[in-house]
Amino acid sequence: MNGKPETWLPEIRMNLSILTLEADLSREDQAADTLRLLDAYSADPMGDGHPLSDAARRDLIPGLRQHPTTHVFLAYADGEAVGIAICFLGFSTFAARRLLYIMDYFVQPT
Repeated sequence: MNGKPETWLPEIRMNLSILTLEADLSREDQAADTLRLLDAYSADPMGDGHPLSDAARRDLIPGLRQHPTTHVFLAYADGEAVGIAICFLGFSTFAARRLLYIMDYFVQPT
């Protein structure tokens, strides 16, 4: 032992630049990132285990744009979209206050 605490986790050094933003789904690039990440989430075993259907791919962005309480957040690592949270404003009857309901949350595995 060299005086350092033992750990079973490997030391990982990451020098990523992380940017999070609320997506503007009228921007083609952010709409495409939203669709790509949600499709990856859908295909993941933690999602549906299958990619989005053609109908879902066609209707997703227009549907999110039309829904009045949609909030989509994207995370970028070194310029690449790697995470998404799709949320909707709601209301808690027990707390009698507004809330942000997280419908989908996904971080692209490395």
